[in-house]
Amino acid sequence: LRQIAYPVMRALRDRLNETIILSIRSGFRRISIDHVESGQSIRRTAQSGFETPLHIGSAGKVLLAGLNESELDHYFTQVPLRAFDGAGKIDQKELLAEIGAIHERGYSIAFREITADAAALSAPLYDHRGATCGALTVSLPADRFSDRLRAQCIRELLKATDEILTHLGFSADRKST
Repeated sequence: LRQIAYPVMRALRDRLNETIILSIRSGFRRISIDHVESGQSIRRTAQSGFETPLHIGSAGKVLLAGLNESELDHYFTQVPLRAFDGAGKIDQKELLAEIGAIHERGYSIAFREITADAAALSAPLYDHRGATCGALTVSLPADRFSDRLRAQCIRELLKATDEILTHLGFSADRKST
């Protein structure tokens, strides 16, 4: 996945000049496994190995949306639904509604969830069975997250994930979240 995704990630970064992150799921956590940083002086930085619970951030939520109903139920019984800073509690019904929205639109948006200055958009990647195996993310400073840039990021992110999936041998009808 990394080998196939990296050139697409670089091209996506070049088109948007924002940081691009590749993440996978490991148990109940999202782990960043690769990234390409923006060249802008004010940018989001990334660190391979960074991890969060699946219910936090756009990449985690995309991976959470890829779980089936029984896996989701298990997740909710095992993982406390707390905000990244541990201070706030996340409502399970609202999270389920957000998962439904991710299924409908094919991507997730997070605004100031992991840090107060970050925005991110993520789209799912699929394994040979059609199951969600990863997430591709555009991460940027929240102050730069205008409606116009958001629309451009969504368009380019979905094109990039389609390109990765094509290299993996998938067609649009095999994709499912």
